Amino acid sequence: MSSLSDVRIPPEPPALPELEGTPGDVNTFSTEMGSAAGKIESFASFAWGSTLLDGWEGGAAAAYGNVVSLAANDAGPAGAALQAARAAAATYSDALTDLETRLADLAEDRSTYASNRAELQEAKASTASDDIVTIKRLVDRAQELSDQHDALVLSFTTWTTDAETADSTLGDALFAVNGVGAVNSTIAGGVKASTGFPGANASPAANAAWWDSLTPAEKDAMSEIHPDLIGNLDGLPAAVRDDANRFALEKDITWYQELERQDELTPDQRRAYEIALAVRDALDGDRQVDPITGEQIPSLLVVYKPEAHGGDGGVAISLGNPDDVDYLAISVPGVENEAGGVQGGVDNAYNLLHSSRTSGTTGSVGVMFWLDYNSPSVGILDPDFAFGTGSGDAAAAGAESLVRLVDGIREQNQGHQPLITAVGHSYGSVVTSQAGAMGLAVDQHVLIGSPGPGNGNGIDHASDLGVSAENVYVGTSSYDEIADISDGRDRHGVDVTTEDFGAQRFSAESEQRGTRDDVIPVLNASTDDHNRYFETTYNDSEDPTAGATYSESVHAMGQIVTGQGSDPGVADAAYEDPGRRGGGRVPAPGSPRHDPERSHDPDPVVWPPRD
Repeated sequence: MSSLSDVRIPPEPPALPELEGTPGDVNTFSTEMGSAAGKIESFASFAWGSTLLDGWEGGAAAAYGNVVSLAANDAGPAGAALQAARAAAATYSDALTDLETRLADLAEDRSTYASNRAELQEAKASTASDDIVTIKRLVDRAQELSDQHDALVLSFTTWTTDAETADSTLGDALFAVNGVGAVNSTIAGGVKASTGFPGANASPAANAAWWDSLTPAEKDAMSEIHPDLIGNLDGLPAAVRDDANRFALEKDITWYQELERQDELTPDQRRAYEIALAVRDALDGDRQVDPITGEQIPSLLVVYKPEAHGGDGGVAISLGNPDDVDYLAISVPGVENEAGGVQGGVDNAYNLLHSSRTSGTTGSVGVMFWLDYNSPSVGILDPDFAFGTGSGDAAAAGAESLVRLVDGIREQNQGHQPLITAVGHSYGSVVTSQAGAMGLAVDQHVLIGSPGPGNGNGIDHASDLGVSAENVYVGTSSYDEIADISDGRDRHGVDVTTEDFGAQRFSAESEQRGTRDDVIPVLNASTDDHNRYFETTYNDSEDPTAGATYSESVHAMGQIVTGQGSDPGVADAAYEDPGRRGGGRVPAPGSPRHDPERSHDPDPVVWPPRD
């Protein structure tokens, strides 16, 4: 015998799905595509019939005929591509019409079910517990409504699947259209086939001259058809490279998303996809504003190579246009850096830019994070790194790339050369030092957390970096374990913090520097301090104009970058101690690490200055 507890009220009706887009709008788009295709096809017919003009002969007539033939040849595929797009849109419009009709029916079914469910709830509430006949009827009704609910859910699911299928079918159709870029493809093909096209090893100056020789149409075509080439070609304007690289970035993301949707992403492609997404996120720097003016700082994607360097990727993002600024710093990171971690590098670059702009300068500042070399994938305390093995080739190759980058920037600044500073952190200082020895066209070098300038490359003194020793600056925390690696023998070359090297050392102590409770026993130094050189604390994380506190190092670097490095916070040079193993700076067991800066109290700088 049934009781009221057997009358089970079925679930509430499922949420009504939404239809994205309307058949009318899509139909309008399809009609416009057809109209445009018709005009282009009419032009193609006209052009093919106009390659020869009665009464006109000779060289000029032949040249005219050649140009018109090229235009007609380009117009045909372009018209066909638009017709294919029109057909795909028309099919999608029909699918939307069907989905719209079915959705209206589903809405009515949902409303009916909701009403019947409410009536069942009311009937159950008003039925006496001993009214057996009514209870039996309500139990049967509850089962009927439960079946209706299940059918409704199935109908909604089917409708949603059909909507997604219609959308993906349109995407597949448009993705497969051939000839959308037919005109630019033809133009770009002609440019690449020309005798003036620079080869793979052409100098940045040759690249710049070639680019300047192109017509606006040729430049547009090359940027669209070969964005990976134009975006990474040293010697071209940074804005041109940015446009091409952003185009390549979005194209890659669209492609990888499609492969992921079809479950066809290979492990290497997934890694490149993750790099592309990280680069896109790093470019979206809403918080990166000028601390003085409050204006947004432009982010330019100067290098984009998601599959380069063994899959680690290559990337360079400049905060500020390097072709327009008065002061430019190029920040080069060290080991275990990959393009997928670009956000941290851009954050450091912004901290340095912030410090530079508040240093008292009236000039414009740009800071570029550059990672276009195969950064060794070893830890800073790994024997392969600590003893300088397995990483020399990476530094040399990176140095060559960096030299070309800066030469290209110089080409684009013929009328107004910025003061350029190379900032090498950790193993990045090995790269920048070797680049300096190769002729890197910078005005200043900053080496922070440096293990040395490299071994066996002829660098024994600051002046070997291609600038005068007074324009080479060194920042090393007394608790930075990397400072204990260089001993001038078989590791990464000479100790850059000593008087013998001849650089200008500035204080780089952090208020958070290690204590004897958290140091590495053998080195008597902290791993954390190796990564604190760009340390900046903002008063308001959402408003960088509201003030900040700079660590000693990032404040000093801001002074140096803006040409105010005569006294960036001078620190005493480190020196050897007889108690050190092998005469170097690695302490013998039980010996304290000796660095005059160890007794120096960190002195962070507050901006704006407090009264």
